[in-house]
Parts: sequence; structure tokens; C-alpha cells
Amino acid sequence: MKCSVIQDLLPSYVDNICSEDSKELVREHVAGCSSCKAKLEQMKNTELVAENVAEKQIDYLKKIRNKFTLKEWLGKLVLVILAVIAFAGLFAGGGGLLDYGRIPSVVFSILLFCSACLAGNCRYSGGRKSAAVETGISGILFAFVLSINEYVVQCIVEWKNPFPFMGPEMYDMGPGYAAILKAAALAVVIVLLKNTFGKQKNVFATILNITAISQIVYANDWLYHMDTPETTLAAAHELEVTQIILAIVGIITCALLLKLGKTDKGKVNL
Repeated sequence: MKCSVIQDLLPSYVDNICSEDSKELVREHVAGCSSCKAKLEQMKNTELVAENVAEKQIDYLKKIRNKFTLKEWLGKLVLVILAVIAFAGLFAGGGGLLDYGRIPSVVFSILLFCSACLAGNCRYSGGRKSAAVETGISGILFAFVLSINEYVVQCIVEWKNPFPFMGPEMYDMGPGYAAILKAAALAVVIVLLKNTFGKQKNVFATILNITAISQIVYANDWLYHMDTPETTLAAAHELEVTQIILAIVGIITCALLLKLGKTDKGKVNL
């Protein structure tokens, strides 16, 4: 058997895809041919190196995936804790679990956003229609929270009950206003958690939900600690402006990043 014929069989022999007769021919030939034997050993070593490289690449990818998975679950845990703190504050007496004067709303919003980034919320995936609907719902909730708080504060400044159906006196507004805040907070938290634990991500809805939660928490706090109508109105406007600026800056920044990071499939990971 010529060496050229055996060397044509060597790749199939190394990959173990040739017939038993061909294997026997190769074994008999390399037993007495040092050239073909050296060629066979070289091909085996090359195959072994390639397998080792492939295994190392797979192990490396697994480590990266596990690292990102751990970070995402850490972010989800922190985000859930912060959301629970925000929501539970609406049921706590004395204004809630956060202090508007000591912990600025912008700090709380940034903490929420950082944990949302770790949790993987700050990505955009899925169909445009569903994302547009979710963003629209989040925008409506955000606008509702801002407008209802503005309305209540204006009524307080004018010393009239914003919810006369609750009772004629100014102090009868409490239960009605608390119920509205709790309902709005529940809706916002549900959308935020849906983005956190669902497969589809929507960064724009996440930003609106985060700023709305901060607005609700701190509006609840300063209403318990209002001093004069003037200071209450000033605090309300400061809070609203802060949250609006945060939402606008966040949306513009993420929109630019999404445009720069677009993939061929139209999906974006930040």
C-alpha cells in the first residue's frame, strides 16, 4: 500500500469514521513505515490540542455566564428589597421608611437604577408593539403620580379637601390619598418586577417606573412632615422637577446607548 493512499486515510482514521478494513490497513502500514507513523502522531497531537482549546473556551464561557447570572440575581434581590422598602413605607406611620430631608429622592432613584442595571432590566428586547404598550403604560402611571401629587399640594396650599367625597374637612383627605398612592405604587411595582423577572426587557419602562416609585415614596414622606403651605409647595415642586429630570436624562442616555449598540437582529444588550 502506497504512503499517499494511507495518508489520505489518516484524517478519517484519527476521527474514527473509516471502516474497520481501512483501520486495519492503516495500522499494518504505520507499523512498518516511520514516515506515516510520524504523520499519524502529529495529527493525533493536533486533534488533542484542538479539543483542549475547545474545552477551555467552553469553560471560560461558562464562567462568564455564571458570573453574569450571579450579578443579575444579586441585582434582582437588591431591587426587590428596595421596592419592598418603598411600598412598605406607604403603610408605615410617620411618613414611611425613608426621610425626604436626609436621603434625597435622587439618591434613592440612582440606587434603584443601579440595581436594575445589575438585574438586567436596562436592556431592550422583544417586539416594538409590546414594548411601546409597556412604555406607554409606564408613562401614564408616571404622569398620573406627578399630576395627583401636584393637585393634592395645590389643594393643601388653598386649604381645601382634594377629595370632598371622603368628608368635608381638610383632614378627611388622608385615607383617599393614601389609597391612591398605594394603588399607583402597586401598579408601578408590578410593571417593574415584570421587567425584572420576565424574558423581555424594556429600559424605558424601567426608568419611568423607578422615578415614579421615588416620587410616590417621597411625596408620602413630605406630606407627613409639611411645615407651611409655602414650604410644602416648594418641596413638592423640587421633588417633581428632580424626578422629571432624572427620567428625561435616563431615557435620552439609554436611547443613545441603544442606537450605538444595535445588533444585526435588532436586539440590544447594555
